Amino acid sequence: MDVDNRDKLIQIVKERGPVLPNDVHRELKTNTLFASAMLSELVDSKILCISNLKIGGSPLYYVHGQEVSLQNWANRMHEKEQKAFHLLRDQKVLRDIDQDPVIRACLRQIKDFAIPLEVNYNTEIELFWKWYLISNEEAEPLIKQQLQLVSQPASAQACAVEDTSTVSGGQPASRGELHPASSATHVQSLMPITSESSNDTGIDVVNSIESVSFHVEFGEKTEQTSTQYTDKRTARRAEIQESLLPPPDKSDTQFVLPVPPKNDAFFDEVTAFFAGNDITAVYFEVLRKNSEIDFLITLPSRVGPLNYYCRAKNKQKIND
Repeated sequence: MDVDNRDKLIQIVKERGPVLPNDVHRELKTNTLFASAMLSELVDSKILCISNLKIGGSPLYYVHGQEVSLQNWANRMHEKEQKAFHLLRDQKVLRDIDQDPVIRACLRQIKDFAIPLEVNYNTEIELFWKWYLISNEEAEPLIKQQLQLVSQPASAQACAVEDTSTVSGGQPASRGELHPASSATHVQSLMPITSESSNDTGIDVVNSIESVSFHVEFGEKTEQTSTQYTDKRTARRAEIQESLLPPPDKSDTQFVLPVPPKNDAFFDEVTAFFAGNDITAVYFEVLRKNSEIDFLITLPSRVGPLNYYCRAKNKQKIND
């Protein structure tokens, strides 16, 4: 991408963002495909951001500071996802286990607006969702309220905000470390807790772009209970990570090839044609013996194998 087009594209996004490739290709005197490639290049260079939300199959591109404008496109989401969007926007923080299954599934899909939070509470780990525009400080009292910590003594509600560089640098945290919860887009390994308070209770927040974790502890812990707690926490964290992973792609479903029909000369003729032309039959269904068959086939190409639907008919002429 030449410098002129690059600067012009950045300026367009700054003025109009979030934008779609179709919004900028005319001014760049190119087509949508090349506009998409140019925008993607700027995303790779960390100059632009890209949304998980798709509009007509294309993501939105924007610069830092335009995140709030993503809400203007929320009406293009599925009806159920819009319901989860409005619920999270109104309440700011949602406790995952308190939501119905549909809302829980939708929260995992609206990744631009829902930030997963991992909360260690009474030797349990729970998953919360934070509205993407609120700060850690705003989320803390809302989580305490949902965990019914508002009635705890002042010492039990103490909050400490730590710098990520301090934790990652190996210095022990006074009240425990935080563990970013994995999102569907960025799955990260969780950091182990390096030290824990034996007789104090607190919420330690480490700033994270993707997610934040809160650590809440009560009472004294012996070495045995600490080990049990760590094992339980690790198992629960793995469970949360798995729940945040996207569902398997249905397009990867493997078809089981049916048993070829017997005494079907037309089927044998078609499969012989496929074999002679390097065509692979992925699936087939005989509609009428010796007359009509549906196939799912794979053809080789310069860009890799391509999948097609094929209907084979036993006719003398194509227009019969």
